[in-house]
Amino acid sequence: MAELPDDFQTDIEAIIDSYGDLDLTSLLATVYEKYPAYAKKSKLKQRKKADSSDT
Repeated sequence: MAELPDDFQTDIEAIIDSYGDLDLTSLLATVYEKYPAYAKKSKLKQRKKADSSDT
């Protein structure tokens, strides 16, 4: 990372600070909430729909 330009390093650090502690499911939920178009073919979203229809 030291070889990257300073502005890239700053951006990467900000992303890690914001999302680095999230597990995969939480990260995907965050992405799908902010960018619903990415959820269209999501297997996670399909699985949640199937799970909620079972109850």
